[in-house]
Amino acid sequence: MKIKTLILTLLLIVFSVGMGMFLLRSLEPPKEKNSVARAALPTPKPKLENGIIVHLQPESITTTVDNLVVLTVNLNMSKIKTPLQAIDVLLQYDPELLEFVSSVSSDSNYINPRKLAKNGRLVTSFIRLPAKMEPETIITTLDLGTLTFKALKPGVAEIKPILRARVPTSEAYLKQTKGNQIEEMFGAEVRVQ
Repeated sequence: MKIKTLILTLLLIVFSVGMGMFLLRSLEPPKEKNSVARAALPTPKPKLENGIIVHLQPESITTTVDNLVVLTVNLNMSKIKTPLQAIDVLLQYDPELLEFVSSVSSDSNYINPRKLAKNGRLVTSFIRLPAKMEPETIITTLDLGTLTFKALKPGVAEIKPILRARVPTSEAYLKQTKGNQIEEMFGAEVRVQ
């Protein structure tokens, strides 16, 4: 039984890392032959009434150059009826002002196998361990993990969630549910002095 659980966990990690690499590549802006700037079209976010609400906390923080900024990924799951299986958090930030340092799970029921940052984009995943699936307690709020950034130079940097109706996007998966279960996401503002 332990071998089966280990194999399943390894498969989840390999899949998660592979998808992260795909998502990071697809988040890069397309290379155009001419230098004409095009206006970005707004992308609608999924419309759910009973989904998960994701917050980066604190919502606003002030720091100085060379200090670390630690944000908590907080989930409000009061509207859902089944346990969270996995979540992909996609964020964009200003790489001139902030450098991604780490992403760590705060809950022993979840692992954090994927932490990929490139060109001001971050993809990090949290997956519930197969051995931790039972009993399936429904949790209403969860501090899932922490994200750490280093302040590089003075300015105001927004850490914005990527949540839209098409891939790549932040996504959450619940047991016995299909599709993205994130209703809304809130980012954070970092003021570097």
